[in-house]
Amino acid sequence: GTKISVQLNSAFEDFNGIQCHFGRLVSEATLVNGSTIECIAPSSHQSFSVDVRLSKNSLYLDGHFKFEYIRAPQIFGIYPSWSTTFGRTIVQVNGRYFTKESMEIALGNTLLNSKSLTFLTSTVIKIVVPSSNGTLGITSLQ
Repeated sequence: GTKISVQLNSAFEDFNGIQCHFGRLVSEATLVNGSTIECIAPSSHQSFSVDVRLSKNSLYLDGHFKFEYIRAPQIFGIYPSWSTTFGRTIVQVNGRYFTKESMEIALGNTLLNSKSLTFLTSTVIKIVVPSSNGTLGITSLQ
């Protein structure tokens, strides 16, 4: 699951019994400091949005917020699968579950900037490969 931080409006003396509710799923809260807690979002294999609410001793606290579950992107192919060492080759990445809002790609240790990425559809992204002295592979796609 994903760790989230929740900033509270006021500090609590006693954090025992605080829980985060992701829809119907519950996660125990841990104290970060006097007014911040962390919860682990329960994992899911579906994409959907849920209301997150906090409770203490089975009573809901005021306020809530939305948490968005998204599917992890998957890569099926990269065309072409090579580039010159000078870079600037346009490469098409085919897969599924790509989202424009959270598009982030790393080649080797290089995180590509937004000017190097073009979101076309949830199944196609185009990237401009940077120059390199060696072999690069996609090491991160989010």
